[in-house]
Amino acid sequence: MDDSEKFQLLQTRKLPKSFSFPAREFKDNRRASGVTKRTCQRDWLDKYDFLTYSAQEDGVHCLPCIFFPVESQSRRASILMDLPFTNWRKFTEQITTHTQLQYHQSSDAKFHAFVDVMNGQQTRINYMLNSEMYKHVTENRLFLSSVVKCIELCGRQGFALRGHRDDPTSESLNKGNFLALLKFRQEAGDDPLKNYLDSCGQNAKYISKTSQNDFLDCIKEYIQSTIVHDVLNQKWGPHYAVIADEVTDVSNYELGVCIRYVKDGIPFERLIDFAGCDSITGEAMCKNLLTSIKKVGLDPKLCRAQGYDGAGNMAGRVNGCAANCCKESPRAEYFHCASHQLNLALSKSSSVLDIKCML
Repeated sequence: MDDSEKFQLLQTRKLPKSFSFPAREFKDNRRASGVTKRTCQRDWLDKYDFLTYSAQEDGVHCLPCIFFPVESQSRRASILMDLPFTNWRKFTEQITTHTQLQYHQSSDAKFHAFVDVMNGQQTRINYMLNSEMYKHVTENRLFLSSVVKCIELCGRQGFALRGHRDDPTSESLNKGNFLALLKFRQEAGDDPLKNYLDSCGQNAKYISKTSQNDFLDCIKEYIQSTIVHDVLNQKWGPHYAVIADEVTDVSNYELGVCIRYVKDGIPFERLIDFAGCDSITGEAMCKNLLTSIKKVGLDPKLCRAQGYDGAGNMAGRVNGCAANCCKESPRAEYFHCASHQLNLALSKSSSVLDIKCML
């Protein structure tokens, strides 16, 4: 139960004045009938602001001991907490005894402090602590903003972030663009960045190659979510085309995945992922392609076109990537990529060796 629910229950602890408390029979030898009838008194709820009445159980409970229980060396009574108190004949005696218990007094102090806070009469100690924490968080965010801006600049300009050695033990004078940008910002008057790096521990600088990669992953996910948002919010429906090609790196093959969509009547082509490929068969390429599309939040069934080169593993009618993708998205027609067609036409148009190699 959260604080708002507790406060709501506190405000509704007393039943409406129209409610009639049911009567209970108790033994009474002073009466000819041998019994007397007693009910819960509304005045009791007015006098003891920590009590609440349960119409279902026809009994009262102690709200402080239920909401704010404390550890006690003595055995805690179950009456007024786990079980309702219903012996109206001994009400005054029982409540007096309960209010003198140490665990009730501790709970009652927390209870009244809670009421004051919810009524706006005092500030919680955790709010006071949070204000100091908020200041600390704000300073950290200013520092991280400077770090992220350096990484963003390198990404936008196509700069390599790191040199051959950029760790603190390296004696190299050129440790890479990223660390050079950080140094430049400090010298240019970026006080939050300078103050943090001068005062933080060696294990909390967030400028290592691992932290750089983590920031790059965050930027990647933000860019992907922005692109997907544009795709999903097209006024004619969340349809798109997929464009992909193998990109050979130093260790393996990778699949560059792009999507084409229309925003405000203008076509856009955006790179959304690089998928690692252990195999370059049509089936494997299709599996990696669909995994990338689903990972960013797009539905493969909404794909309406595929654009690849004319290689057999991509364009093959039986086991090519396009044929396998059509099993998942039957309306995704395959088109030979226009850029590949132009490249092939130009490469065949000239017999000059330098031109052929360049194309």
